[in-house]
Amino acid sequence: MSIIINANSVDYTINTPLFGYESVLYLSLIPQKLTTSWSIWDNGAVKDWRECSCTWLMNATLTNTLIDLMANDTKGRGISVTLKLGTASGFYPFLPDHGDAGSFGVRIKSFTPKPVQEVPWLYFATDVVMVEESNPAYSLPAEVTEGDLQIGSISGLLQPQVFAKSSSNHGISTQTTRGGVNYTIDKTSNADRFETELRMGHNQSKAAALINHLAATVRDNQVEVYSGANNYLFGREKAGTAAFNCYMLNQNIKVKHSSFDLFDFSVLLGYVSDI
Repeated sequence: MSIIINANSVDYTINTPLFGYESVLYLSLIPQKLTTSWSIWDNGAVKDWRECSCTWLMNATLTNTLIDLMANDTKGRGISVTLKLGTASGFYPFLPDHGDAGSFGVRIKSFTPKPVQEVPWLYFATDVVMVEESNPAYSLPAEVTEGDLQIGSISGLLQPQVFAKSSSNHGISTQTTRGGVNYTIDKTSNADRFETELRMGHNQSKAAALINHLAATVRDNQVEVYSGANNYLFGREKAGTAAFNCYMLNQNIKVKHSSFDLFDFSVLLGYVSDI
């Protein structure tokens, strides 16, 4: 599959980058831990931005086209260019919720050509980081149900394939002086905090739906999470009914497009209450 980079009204055709590329949505959110909960400062979605870090592996001719494009200040060096993707290109440079087709305005942030490869013979790898400046209209696809996890309004999510990475911080501390005298400050159980990291792996339809929901709707609002029995999202202390009110604690959503229809990313949650 090939893609086109247009610079100064000239099209340059190259291959798509390798799977395993990473795309990051930087959210203009700052979670702050309070004594009893969290406060999420939101500067608005208009202040979010997206980047893609990818690697092109191509023969000498195509690599020379890419390097010339990025090193030439009349083409892509220090100026905005257009990334043109054909219908169903399979390349989601700026996360699955922005699609894989149409014209994206981008700025090449950095590029790093690497030495000639022995395997594959006489091929070259080039690392590129690009920033999204504009994106085409995109309608989220019909969702393909994968499991019984629900986050906010997005149901049918696949349960994380590794156990939730939960952590707790109790609002009590004890200082021991010389002689073994103990002094304890206890802010009561209301100050205990529980957090978790869910390592998600989804098809494009579910990844797009969830990321769009988190970035456009959840943001600094509480979100309901339904995880099913025996998943212990917040550890044994907060097993409860496996249904929780939470805050999203992500300041960025980093998505790895691992293979054809698999997108890996993490969702960070702070416990508020059982439902």
